[in-house]
Amino acid sequence: MLLELNRDYITSVETISADGKVLPPLLIIQGIYHLQQWYTTTALPDDYLIGTSPSGYLNDTLLIEWLKHFNKWSAKRQRGAYRLLIFNGYGLYLMKEFLDYCDDHKIILFSLLPYISHNLQLYNVVVF
Repeated sequence: MLLELNRDYITSVETISADGKVLPPLLIIQGIYHLQQWYTTTALPDDYLIGTSPSGYLNDTLLIEWLKHFNKWSAKRQRGAYRLLIFNGYGLYLMKEFLDYCDDHKIILFSLLPYISHNLQLYNVVVF
């Protein structure tokens, strides 16, 4: 999802649980630095995770921050000892720190085949 903001775009990393509940998203703004006051005088909920990257897209650092954010919010809805995280087959997720964090927090990873996520566009109805 891309949102227009002063002619720049924001990448939104959305997560839905199996029961259809939407977890707070990660919003990625293109740039290196940003000021906290840009977000404290808006209607953005406090539970949104805000990050920046030079490209405006997910990178290794933001991925780990998102994983911690996912862990925090999905743990509140957890029923058993483990959680299943289904994600696209993008190679960024295969870094050691990501895999170790998932092991340590009992998050089971299930990777979809690369380039198949466009077939799952119907799930956007739940989020949007």
